[in-house]
Amino acid sequence: MAPAADSLPPATDAELEALVTRLMAGEDASAELISRSFLPAQTIRLAEASAGGGNPAPVVVGRIRKPDGAATPFFDPVEPTRAPEITLHRVLHGNATSDRAELFTLEHRIGYWDAHRGGVIVPAVMTMTTDLTSVPSLFTWLVPKTGLHLPAALVHDGLVFGAREPKSFIGPDLTRTEADRIFRDGMRDLGAGPIRRWLVWSAVTMATAVEDPRSTLVRLYWWIVLVASMVLYAVLGLAATVDLLDEADVLPWMGARSTSAELLFGALMAVVIPVAVAAGFWWGQRRAGVIAGVALAFLLHVTLAIVVVYSGYLIAENSVQRRWREAGLGALGLVAAAGLPAALVWVLVR
Repeated sequence: MAPAADSLPPATDAELEALVTRLMAGEDASAELISRSFLPAQTIRLAEASAGGGNPAPVVVGRIRKPDGAATPFFDPVEPTRAPEITLHRVLHGNATSDRAELFTLEHRIGYWDAHRGGVIVPAVMTMTTDLTSVPSLFTWLVPKTGLHLPAALVHDGLVFGAREPKSFIGPDLTRTEADRIFRDGMRDLGAGPIRRWLVWSAVTMATAVEDPRSTLVRLYWWIVLVASMVLYAVLGLAATVDLLDEADVLPWMGARSTSAELLFGALMAVVIPVAVAAGFWWGQRRAGVIAGVALAFLLHVTLAIVVVYSGYLIAENSVQRRWREAGLGALGLVAAAGLPAALVWVLVR
């Protein structure tokens, strides 16, 4: 009689790799390997080949239980009693000065157990690339690319894949919204602060909304809502600044009041207006809409200043190296962050 799965050691990394390889070749290799791991038996099936003609990807359906002895939600799939080893191989593509040129491949798998959906193992095949935490350079002062939250970011990268790409993780089928929530919960489990993890979650949620696979109209709707919301908050923020400096009475909730009263009412409306906009237009993503709106309202001036400085750097650096396309992009950033706000302020104070 075969011993119970719980009494056997977990599958080794080589065995997991062999399982994936054999499944992709169309073999039924689940019995001897899955029974030796914490994965539930009889739960392996093959996904359809991708529309682009790629190989079928392994998919685990059903719930993967939390491995015995795992002290934290993040675990090493080979030795679940220890924390996962984060080993990355740096790869450069094309122009090494570009953020998108620097990618990494994972050298070891990462396991994460979610209380709602069970376990996931990233990646399914050891060819997954990642840019670590997907944060534009302008905002790495607020959310760095690495840190306490890195394992959660790597797991999220593995859980999110394109419509024409094979499934990139071992675990139950997940929607992208569920993957975003797992990212947020994973950051919490790693000790990331509440403000940072909710800001990051709202950012990835907005990316999920504008890449909605249901239809082009849905994606267009979200692009319009996102851009219109950001423009509205930027215009109101600049108008509030003009009002606060007593250059003109623009906003009715500030008016000809004392500076302290204007600050109080300005801060209050920086919360009320995003809540109202999210309630009316951010269907299904209202919480993300509120967080993103309030964050932009309070960080508007800091963000504009950083964009101005960074754009100036891009213009200087790329002009010296005669990369005129990149220098032109820096010039566009400078116009957007300095020229357009200055023009708006001039109109308001006339």
